[in-house]
Amino acid sequence: TNSDDYDIVDICTPNYLHYDQICSYISTYHVIVEKPLCGSLTEIDNLIRIETRGNCKIFPIFQYRYAGHDLFARSIINFWRRDKSYYDSWRGKWDQALGGCLTSHAIHAIDLFLQYNKMPLMVSAGLNTHSGPETLADIFLGEPGDMFRISAVISPHVSTRGFNFGDQQRGFVEQFRRIHTAITEDEVAPVTLQEARNSLEILTAAYYSAYIKEPVMLPIEQDHPFYPGWTKHFAQPALRIPVSR
Repeated sequence: TNSDDYDIVDICTPNYLHYDQICSYISTYHVIVEKPLCGSLTEIDNLIRIETRGNCKIFPIFQYRYAGHDLFARSIINFWRRDKSYYDSWRGKWDQALGGCLTSHAIHAIDLFLQYNKMPLMVSAGLNTHSGPETLADIFLGEPGDMFRISAVISPHVSTRGFNFGDQQRGFVEQFRRIHTAITEDEVAPVTLQEARNSLEILTAAYYSAYIKEPVMLPIEQDHPFYPGWTKHFAQPALRIPVSR
């Protein structure tokens, strides 16, 4: 098939492949990418520079924005049912999944939080990280005295309950409709790289907070020990905890 017949590449591969595949295609095609877009602030900042210099756009997927979700007050708490087989392949490896329920599930709640709130000043998180990527994440974000809670649990023993994220199919259809408009009418992407970066920065802060067992202040600067990513610190625990300067 002639590659000139295509305008878009849609990346739905295991998480650790996303960044390199985006870099491979973005000079020629528009690229749609499932979450997580990549595994570090270093990578997403490079993608922002690449997109700015080129003619093609990167479209991060956050379908639950458009899924008719419940409005929320002070928290999003959700339990996701996943069979044990969910973690039997790449999802059970830090260096391939880039995380567990925080990266795969709670990142949607982070994105929804940012639709209604400004970037938080502080993030505090706890994870169970004893045997592979976390199956429980509890995050508080906001500012001292005014914190928002996001909890996500993956378990074979519970059914999905709690916050209603809405109709996922409806969300995909609407986001893809907006992507088509953004390409054909040269409009801003429905989810911009900067918005994806905001979610990734909170994700980075949450992993660092869980790692050092202390609240973390934003922003995450380039000299921060987790700016290049968090997975190596969980996949191969460091002899000493990296401390932000």
